[in-house]
Amino acid sequence: MNTITQKSKVLLCGIMAVALMAPAAWAQAPAESPVSEKKMEEKSKGHFADLAEQLKLTKEQKAQLDKNRAQRKAEFESSREKISAKRLELKTALESPELDIRKVTAIHNELKAIMSKREDDHLAAILEIRKLLTPEQFAQFQKMAPDRKGFNRKAENKKGAKGKGHEAASE
Repeated sequence: MNTITQKSKVLLCGIMAVALMAPAAWAQAPAESPVSEKKMEEKSKGHFADLAEQLKLTKEQKAQLDKNRAQRKAEFESSREKISAKRLELKTALESPELDIRKVTAIHNELKAIMSKREDDHLAAILEIRKLLTPEQFAQFQKMAPDRKGFNRKAENKKGAKGKGHEAASE
């Protein structure tokens, strides 16, 4: 009976370790981008200028949205750094010779809390934008949203195509 309980504990630890390793894979530091921070900022300002023009924003709206954007950017960077640090901490805890499940679980819960706050901040930003825009401007803004996310959709399509090709090759 004791060996069954011990085997169950070992099996449970193994399953938890495997389940928790997926986030640890993301803990690696991002590769250096060939695009400089300055160029990214210029591109962002260009997108904002295009957005302001298309939505026919007033000077007050532009100022408020620019202030909001700068604040949200700082919050996003802060949360990105915290998430990266927690993922690295989780990876280290998982790779430790002596697995401390309580510690791993605590780190994972902290990571989830940071990610949840990031989502809350994102929603707050959208709600703030909605307050600043007229109903017509916000409707147009929403229609423009797919354009801003087109890059992600293209990446998903490439993954899907790769997966389909891979399945066809294995059949």
